[in-house]
Amino acid sequence: MITKVNDIPVNSWTELQGTIASYNAGDKVKITYKRGNNESTVTATLSNKTGTYDQLASNTIGDKLGAELEAFDAKKAQQYDIQGGVLVKKILSGGAFSKTKMQDGFVITSVNGVDISSTDELARAIAGFRDESIQLEGIYPGYEGIYRYPLNITEEQ
Repeated sequence: MITKVNDIPVNSWTELQGTIASYNAGDKVKITYKRGNNESTVTATLSNKTGTYDQLASNTIGDKLGAELEAFDAKKAQQYDIQGGVLVKKILSGGAFSKTKMQDGFVITSVNGVDISSTDELARAIAGFRDESIQLEGIYPGYEGIYRYPLNITEEQ
């Protein structure tokens, strides 16, 4: 029987559901349970059928922008002297990205000057600038320079 989640006591199935629902897929939680007279604590990473929160954020923002996205590998980011970013794996026809000159392999490092290093940060940045023009900045690994792309998502909403 589960007795606590992150040291918050749970006394019923409803309390357990409510407590777990307050976290996101990908979050790590400490679960205390009682089996017989023994109480134990384990750490679990929450997930859902489609994966972690980062994967969900990637799918959601990717669908909105018309691209397959993923967080750029940290070791590669260090190699290219960037803090991190979001890799545009594939641009899908008909989406907002297909209306730019962006190409597959672009690594988005900032949105309107706000640095990003995950698909979640990309989604939040774009949502934060939704009523303004959006300027994506980034690199193409293996090529010199910073590339900038204006993005219009108002017609996509």
